[in-house]
Amino acid sequence: MTAPVNFDFGAAQRVIDEIDRTRSMLTDQRGRRWSQGITIRGSWKGPYAVRFDGDRVRSDNDAQAVLNSLAALRSRVQDAIDRARADQRK
Repeated sequence: MTAPVNFDFGAAQRVIDEIDRTRSMLTDQRGRRWSQGITIRGSWKGPYAVRFDGDRVRSDNDAQAVLNSLAALRSRVQDAIDRARADQRK
């Protein structure tokens, strides 16, 4: 007999779906921003070019940090789903 588990599987799956959509959108935007930055940068010289390059790298690193955090959150939610399903089978 399976034990009832008080866990909202639907809500957890909606969280995962939203994380996946957000990660996809951020990955797309990150790539477009990098490409646009290269195009805009062109043949700039001097301190503004150096500042722009630094800002572009920081922005890319920030986007990667957010993607990593979202991946970790997705993993935690999926683990909770898996544990709840396993508990129901007990």
